[in-house]
Amino acid sequence: GLSEARIYQDYVEYCKEHNVQPEKIGFYISVFVSEFNYGFHTPKKDQCDYCTQHKNKPDEEKEKCLEEYNLHLIRKEEAREHKKNDKTEAIINPTVSCFTMDLEKILLTPCLQVGQLYYKKKLKTYNFTVYDLATKQAINYMWHEGAGTKGASKISTCLWKLLVSLGPKKEVTLYSDTESGQNRNSVISTMFLRAVKQLPIETINQKFMESGHSEMECDSVHSLIEARGRKVDVFTPEGWYMVARTAKINKPYHKVVELDYTDFLHYKKYSGQVMTNKTKSENGEVMKWLKVKWFQYRKNEPLTIYYKYRLSDNNFKSLNIQSRRRRNTSAIIEVTRLYSSQPKLEKTKLRDLLNLCKDGSIPTTYHEFYKKLAPADNVQENCSSESELEIPD
Repeated sequence: GLSEARIYQDYVEYCKEHNVQPEKIGFYISVFVSEFNYGFHTPKKDQCDYCTQHKNKPDEEKEKCLEEYNLHLIRKEEAREHKKNDKTEAIINPTVSCFTMDLEKILLTPCLQVGQLYYKKKLKTYNFTVYDLATKQAINYMWHEGAGTKGASKISTCLWKLLVSLGPKKEVTLYSDTESGQNRNSVISTMFLRAVKQLPIETINQKFMESGHSEMECDSVHSLIEARGRKVDVFTPEGWYMVARTAKINKPYHKVVELDYTDFLHYKKYSGQVMTNKTKSENGEVMKWLKVKWFQYRKNEPLTIYYKYRLSDNNFKSLNIQSRRRRNTSAIIEVTRLYSSQPKLEKTKLRDLLNLCKDGSIPTTYHEFYKKLAPADNVQENCSSESELEIPD
């Protein structure tokens, strides 16, 4: 992108073309910034792809898709208004809770100012953040790939732990982006149905921000963690856990829940056992998972998913998760552990990590952690047995 240094190079080229002696870069930038008051702004947030594409279209094409673009903006405002109202309700009503949730970008370990580290494979650390809009408390569920990869069962396990910790609630609402592999899929839906059936929670709402406009409080939590991480050396995932705990300097401080492979539950398997109908709604229509904006789960109907395609729709549609031939079964299905043993790492990655220990890039204090990681016999063994995406075709 453009910068003062880059535009100075253009200025030098211009001077050469016109046989003029260019000024020094310091003087040029001083004039550029001070006298003309110019600068280059880097957007703090990602721009919406759809809005950017619409903005760059020729006027004729803009007119053709103007109606859909306006609906996109309306849905954006609907989501923000719902979130604002749900937050207010959670603040004044202790029987109601409202959260935002998001998975942070992958945190790499070790994270050091070492040149050769760029060419080495690193250990991934994951952080699934849930932010309580009423109390402003951020909870970071963190684990590394030696304990498990990311996937719907991992996110479901984190959310189950959150719901268990809440105690009796009349209503719990969670906002997220539209990432189907993390948030909008049958695995997480069956976990929520299990929650309203077994936990003292009457209703759970799952609402989605408009694609491209999913700015949430979790983003600020992640920014603090990443900014703090740039100032310190991180040698193991435990270092990232400490960075997350200390990233916020005023109360309420960030909470961190460290997860091991023994914590993860196999919600994908559970979903496959209890959900025999994923698409046919009660009115005979096909439920389009990727277009749903609001899922609702009710204690008095623990086999039914209620849904809306627009947050402003007056009525819910419904889908019974069991096909007619499987309904009224008395079988009790339990959720099993996802892993029977510690997940294994790709051999080349573990080799790189151990080499960093050997050459002193990683201090001796942390060597034992890496020595305990198990190598896979081949790349396939390191892959998660569950799909990142669990939605109907």
